[in-house]
Amino acid sequence: MESNKKDIQNVEEWAEQHGDMLYRFALARLSNEDLAADLVQNTFIAAIGAKDSFQGKSSVKTWLLGILKHKMMDHFRQKKKENNFDDIELDSLGPSDFTSEGSWRSKPHEWYFTPEQILENKEAQKILWECVDTLPERMRLLFILREIDGESTETICEKMDLSTSNFSVLLYRARYKLRKEFVSKGINSLKVL
Repeated sequence: MESNKKDIQNVEEWAEQHGDMLYRFALARLSNEDLAADLVQNTFIAAIGAKDSFQGKSSVKTWLLGILKHKMMDHFRQKKKENNFDDIELDSLGPSDFTSEGSWRSKPHEWYFTPEQILENKEAQKILWECVDTLPERMRLLFILREIDGESTETICEKMDLSTSNFSVLLYRARYKLRKEFVSKGINSLKVL
């Protein structure tokens, strides 16, 4: 713990030691280079302001990553207030996907592999990230937080200011869109890869 407390004193070294990792983390979740860079910069500014409250219970890297996650959530909360985009993701499913009775016009394709299988397969992983990049920004972050980072529903709902039912709908739509993207690329099982 003492070494962690000492690490915080080396403010100039933060950017060199942790900047690239923080940037890659933000970029993978935001798919926007400028926004990722801005949020990493805001992370360092916030960390400098809060360095006296750092207790050394975690590494500096973990502490900075936590600040960055909060900055990302703050960004989405602010964007929601500005844009009120509760309904933006509705384009993922539309009336053309259902009959007048509410049944599927054509059922979604069978899905023959698990997220774990995708992450173990380099080719599938590359395609997954290409497909994830097609999701609307908020839906993409929600999917990554839940399915890749393993955050709990409660944590995501709190951070993104969502109700549990809205979370479930957005996650379903993200998965549905990703499945459609995979199938449009001719992939419905790892045997294809």
